[in-house]
Amino acid sequence: MLEILAAAVLCTALAAAVTWPLAVRPGAGAHDPTDTFFNTWLMAWNHEALTHFENPLAPPVFEGQPDAGGRNDLLLTQSLAAMPLRFAGLSPLAAHNLILVASLAFAGFALFLLAGQLGTPAPGALFAAGAFVCLPFFQSHLWHIQLFSAGIAVMALRQAIRIAQGERGAPWLGALVALQCMASLYYALFLGLALLLFLPWAARSGGWKALLRVSLWTLAGFAAVIPLLLTHFGHAARWPVATVASTDVSALVSPWENSMLLGRFRPSTTLGEVAFWPGLAVVAGTAAWLFRRNRKDRLPFGWFLAALALLFLAVSLGPTLVLFGKPVAPAPWRLLAGLPAFSSIRLPSRAAFLFILPAILAAGRAVSRKPGLAALGIALCLAEVWPGPMNLVDAGLERFHGWLAARSFARIAILPMEADLESPVAECSNLLGQTVHFTPMVNGYSTSLPEGYARTAAVLNTWPSPEADSLLDALGVECIICRGFIPPEADPVWGTGPKKLCAVVLGRNPAAP
Repeated sequence: MLEILAAAVLCTALAAAVTWPLAVRPGAGAHDPTDTFFNTWLMAWNHEALTHFENPLAPPVFEGQPDAGGRNDLLLTQSLAAMPLRFAGLSPLAAHNLILVASLAFAGFALFLLAGQLGTPAPGALFAAGAFVCLPFFQSHLWHIQLFSAGIAVMALRQAIRIAQGERGAPWLGALVALQCMASLYYALFLGLALLLFLPWAARSGGWKALLRVSLWTLAGFAAVIPLLLTHFGHAARWPVATVASTDVSALVSPWENSMLLGRFRPSTTLGEVAFWPGLAVVAGTAAWLFRRNRKDRLPFGWFLAALALLFLAVSLGPTLVLFGKPVAPAPWRLLAGLPAFSSIRLPSRAAFLFILPAILAAGRAVSRKPGLAALGIALCLAEVWPGPMNLVDAGLERFHGWLAARSFARIAILPMEADLESPVAECSNLLGQTVHFTPMVNGYSTSLPEGYARTAAVLNTWPSPEADSLLDALGVECIICRGFIPPEADPVWGTGPKKLCAVVLGRNPAAP
């Protein structure tokens, strides 16, 4: 129990450090004004729907678009975890930020439990936990709370190993698979691939009973969430191989660019939100384990972990092998890209934590009997990745959202509308503001846009043209919020002083309560 408590405290402290100051000032601001705002809105909508017995899969955006659903992660797992925080009075943004920190801490704690399940003594397991929390991989995805849910996948792998070792609790594997699906669809696919890879080792270690239990409970977990994913099957984006991002092999030796210790050594060929480098301590520890003198000290399921690392390295590199800026050859990802679910993955590099994980476990094993070295390794991991205090973006809501909250319009539109995904800041700001009223609106933002959305935006942005008036009438819009301009012949019933912003009521004018 003391070891478990120490792991929980360590992971929480490290997660708070690498996301500072979110843990102590969660409502002070957002990491960025796009994905953070969007995910905050989605979690807030889930909370609103679940607490008012509405359908969380039918959010009040993209009104008038028949193919609006199934275009983003569910974030239901994170929303359920955030419910106590919301009931305690925290704002949607504060709840989002605290769950992000808690998710990272849980990821490290899950790896501590996995290392322990593989027989690694406490110092090595604590090192593995700390190194996982401090991975540059997570620093590269601070605006994607769904990608901080890696702890669920780690726990699912641990549960599969427990089943193979003859321990009880097989239904937990199904529950973890379902929770991962509701947290991140990318990770759900990667977890399914990892569990499929594990089946031969399950059979070898636990016989046909273990093979059957792992297979059936994995399938049960995925089957349980099929009703939640029905709209995704038809509306999820399908990316041609040529548009899927490949990752330069230089990422394997590239420190995270925001690292205050090594950031200046990142090669210019490593582009985008890519961080495959696990840290100096992990590299040194893995090398020490591979070249250890005592060859009898083996890591259980070591060949599975090696296969896991190779498989997900191949997956993470994407469809083309690129070596320091030069395309070299087609990569193995192309074998998966044609499958229905995998064709929706545009950034295969998000699988990187699954090939880094075995290296961390090996490094933890190398320092498992050297507490001082394990502590020094954790300190090095933190020093290498720490980017300094996070620069937070102001997340203050515009006054017109309070005005809307005091009324009961059936449907609104906020003009001008963004017609593509190139500049989503304004639409994500609209979504964040919607968390105070959830009035159905024509605007929206998601991973991909409905087919008719660009045309709708183009027409409405011409308002007060006759064509826009006709479309507004067809959509049932009762109020328009005009940002940055007051249209000619409009009837501005509300404004913000010197700012060019007005609300124009088109139909009935609901009285304020």
